[in-house]
Order: sequence, then structure tokens, then C-alpha cells
Amino acid sequence: MDVLKKILKSPFFWVALALGLFALIFGLIRGGTEYEKVPTSEAVAVIMGTEPLKEVVLTDQEQLIQITKADGKKIRAYWVGSQQDSLAERLDQRKADGSLEKWDGVNATPGFWSTLLTYLLPMLLIVGLFILIMGSAGGGAGDFAFHLREDEELPDISVSEARDRGEAK
Repeated sequence: MDVLKKILKSPFFWVALALGLFALIFGLIRGGTEYEKVPTSEAVAVIMGTEPLKEVVLTDQEQLIQITKADGKKIRAYWVGSQQDSLAERLDQRKADGSLEKWDGVNATPGFWSTLLTYLLPMLLIVGLFILIMGSAGGGAGDFAFHLREDEELPDISVSEARDRGEAK
């Protein structure tokens, strides 16, 4: 029982717990995609082929291809190198010949939470480590409080008595 209390009071436990919860929540948010992941060669073959497509989205920063086929099936893949030029050219051709309803090229921008975490998380870690190190340093006023030794007692004296004795400043 004492070991459990000691572990629960440890800041390392709470940091590990917070990181674990963050990873779990982030995984649930990011993992819930409706697009089936396929090899790049298969996604490129679909684009280069003649099968009717409803929508294609190319996301530049992540190099992501998202394809919605005419039958509603959704697939995704990542392009390699500089394939985006040939893919965009082929998508323009397909749009012109009517085998593609629409396509879009997107420059992904980081979301609010990822930007916040990028700047805030390192600062929180630095402040947390500072507090942890300063708390375990000991000495000085410890906990920023005034402490008396166990054998020392405060004198029972009023301010006017101290002034009369010349002890008040």
C-alpha cells in the first residue's frame, strides 16, 4: 500500500499518465478515417485508368491521395517524390473527359491544437522540470515557508513590549 501511495505521489507517474491519455485520444481522433489505405501503385493506377471517380483530393504537405470512386468506395495512399505534377495533369484530363466529377489540391495547414501543443508542451515540460528540481533541491526556506526548529519557541511578547525593550525596529 505504501508503494502505491508513493507511486501515485510521484510526478513521473502523472506525466506518464498524461502522455498516455494524450496518445490514446490523439490515436482515436486520427485513426478514425473512413478511407481504406491502399498501396500507392493501386491509387495511381486508379487515377491513370478510366474507372469513373466521384472525387480526388491531393493534400500537398502530407503527400496524401484521397479517392472517392463512383460506387462510394473510398481509398487513400501517399504519393512519392514529384508525382503530383503527373497526377494533377491526369486529373485535369479526366475532369475534361467526364470520368471525374471533381478534384482538389489542398495545402494542409496545422490545426489549432497541434500548433498549441507544439509551443505549449515544451514550455510545460521545462516549467514542470524546474518545479521538480527546485522542490527536491532542499535547503533554504523549503516550500517557501518559515520554519522553527523543534526546540525553539516564539516568545510571548507584544509589539509595544518589544518597542519598550528596544527590540522592535
